[in-house]
Amino acid sequence: MMYKIRLKSNPELYVRGTPGYNTTDKQGRIFQTLGRLRMFLNSVLSDRRESNKISNWEIVELEVVIKEIKGVHEVIAPEKIIEILKR
Repeated sequence: MMYKIRLKSNPELYVRGTPGYNTTDKQGRIFQTLGRLRMFLNSVLSDRRESNKISNWEIVELEVVIKEIKGVHEVIAPEKIIEILKR
């Protein structure tokens, strides 16, 4: 599982940045583990200037599922592969 924090008031916006200076945008910050999310939230709670924002946040849990497996040659542009092979 991975996690993001979004605004209750505008679910299209996600929190990004650091605990002491956080902003919002449509992509947001992804927390790879629940522990990293907790560390971020604890840091925000300990900062008096930022802690009031937390009441407008909710946690989004993301599940990563393997959809398809591709070969490297399917992802890299053919021109780039030719350029690399010419070296």
